[in-house]
Amino acid sequence: MSLLQTANNQQINEMEAQQAIPPAPSPINTRLMTRLSAYVRECWSKAYEAKQPIQTQLLANLRSFNAEYDPIDLQEIRKLQGSETFLSLTPTKCIAVLSWLTDIYDQPNPPFDIDPTPRPELPLELENQIRVQVITEITSLVNQYCQQTGNNPQEIMTKILPDIRRRVQERIIDKAKTGIDELKLTMSDQLTEGGWYDAFDECLFDIVVYKAAILKGPIFRKQRRFKRVLSPSGQMYVNSIEDVIIPSFERRSPFNIYPAPQSAGAQSGYLCDLDSLSVKQLYNLIGVEGFNETAIRRVINIYKNGGLREWARMSFETTKLQAEHQSTYLDDDKIDIVEFWGDVPGELLLEEGMSATDIPDPDKRYDVCVWLVGGEVIKAMLNPNPMGLKPYVVRSYVTIPGLFWGKGLPELIADLQRICNAITRAIINNAAMSSGPLVELDSERIPLGDRAIYPWKVIESTDKQMTGSPAVRYYQPENTAVALTRVLDVFIRLADQYSVPSYSHGDTNIQGAGKTASGLSMLMSSANRVVKRVVKNADDLVKSSVIHLFFYNVYFNADQFTFIGDVNIVAKGIGSVIQEEQQAMRRIEFLNATNNATDTQILGREGRRELLREVAATIDLDDLAKVLPIIDNIDGLRAELEQIIAQQQQNTMAQAQLSNELDKEKIKAASKGVTVKGKAPAKKPMALDLAGNQQSGQTARLFKQKSVGQM
Repeated sequence: MSLLQTANNQQINEMEAQQAIPPAPSPINTRLMTRLSAYVRECWSKAYEAKQPIQTQLLANLRSFNAEYDPIDLQEIRKLQGSETFLSLTPTKCIAVLSWLTDIYDQPNPPFDIDPTPRPELPLELENQIRVQVITEITSLVNQYCQQTGNNPQEIMTKILPDIRRRVQERIIDKAKTGIDELKLTMSDQLTEGGWYDAFDECLFDIVVYKAAILKGPIFRKQRRFKRVLSPSGQMYVNSIEDVIIPSFERRSPFNIYPAPQSAGAQSGYLCDLDSLSVKQLYNLIGVEGFNETAIRRVINIYKNGGLREWARMSFETTKLQAEHQSTYLDDDKIDIVEFWGDVPGELLLEEGMSATDIPDPDKRYDVCVWLVGGEVIKAMLNPNPMGLKPYVVRSYVTIPGLFWGKGLPELIADLQRICNAITRAIINNAAMSSGPLVELDSERIPLGDRAIYPWKVIESTDKQMTGSPAVRYYQPENTAVALTRVLDVFIRLADQYSVPSYSHGDTNIQGAGKTASGLSMLMSSANRVVKRVVKNADDLVKSSVIHLFFYNVYFNADQFTFIGDVNIVAKGIGSVIQEEQQAMRRIEFLNATNNATDTQILGREGRRELLREVAATIDLDDLAKVLPIIDNIDGLRAELEQIIAQQQQNTMAQAQLSNELDKEKIKAASKGVTVKGKAPAKKPMALDLAGNQQSGQTARLFKQKSVGQM
């Protein structure tokens, strides 16, 4: 029995099997298969068989979201000839969570950030260079300070040694940050052009409804781009269209992913991805690096002759259900392709034609990507990821450790959905039965054509048998809709523990604390806790896919960026919604509570400064270091030195100003012949005779007149 027939027997019920099963797959000539194609096909068969229970649950989740009964359950319901109403509990809860997640991630900024690790490791020569620079700067500062104050430089250096270490570590972090902003900008552009945001938005639906969401990328696709370029004459700009290869992302349907049995995740064991290409798309792969032209032409010829018709296609029921909300359909012009990611012995790759340079050891197992069509390997190449990671990221609504598949919201509330459906059908059936009386007529006493019941009707009958019983009896069924509605409300509210509560998506019948504004705010905060883990899983989806793109850029495009040290890639969904919001509120409350004279005296200016820094950090304030820089002992030394130098300059300027004013007073006093106190009187100019000699007088004598006797 073929794989497709086995899948149909397990997935499609007895009523739909006869008209829904697609044509049987064409047989594969295993004698022409290479060892590599046989190995990959064997892995594919094991993964396909192991996936069938998961495939059944995926179908059940999809039916529940589409508000449809399982065909077998619907058959049993129809036997009762009652209501077939399906209460839309699951769709309502799924859409509510999906809307919540969309609000979180639908932000103008990228949903990720790249920061250096707390202690990034740099090359030893760079760290030594940073240490020398910091010590040289601080030593010069300390020497200047000690020259002005007369302190011992050794004592000062010992005191500020912890600050020197902190300064060195800050310089190392700053060095590690070099180029990160440029890298983030490049990666944001790649995510936008590569379709990451659209793929992630589709994965949010999968993470809520299905057992897992799978995001694939980066994968390298050729895309056509429109540009305006300068003409050869250099006089004007002209239109240009060119083909470029860019890293791309896409959402992969959980129905198309087949992990290895006992797989614990995307990076555990091998993984098979079922896809389909048209003949034209397959032909366009000729000439592309890594693809085998001969094998591609053989596949096309086999397909032309009627072979390879849905040789690995999923069941018709799966495709039909997906078509109701994904617009997919069976296309006869498609050829199924199994994309295999896993490790393969080197000898099989050498037999396939890969070079000994790429495969130096035939006994070693190499991580490869192989495309299998029927029995043909049309592509075999080594995994391009430098870390050997598969380009797949898998996350679930509820992740189960050690398992590839988790649980979706429809699976968690499946029992509640069945109970609510049963109660809803009972309410509708009871309402229909109790809407009017049941009438019992004596067929021998009431004419056949007069059995209609309407108000004020007169019923004519006879009692020939003398039974004494009435000809018409009325029975009014009891209406239990009110009691059943109360029970239904209890089970609907039980579903809130797996999803966002009813009051968060439109329920106005809120009791208790929800009647007040503050109480409703507390309830909404509790709702955050319910979906906290779901947002965390979505954050992991963001982080892991960005890590794959980071390795691609650092490994293949390292020359485009400056040095990048150790980095920590984080997603900003859960932090911005839950943690940062609550912490920011508590910090602001504390800041306002301590804004008084008593607390300010206790905290001091530096304590208040640190508190302001903590509050400012919660609002992602850019250039926080410029607004509120950290003050340490080295900054204190620098400030004190600057104060001493400023005081010296002020004293020098004051002395110069005083000297200038005194000189002005001397000149003014000398012109008036007034002696300035504290200074010798200015000398008068000597009188000269016509010959230029000093005139004779008392001042020209050798001796004073007092000491010389008079003649």
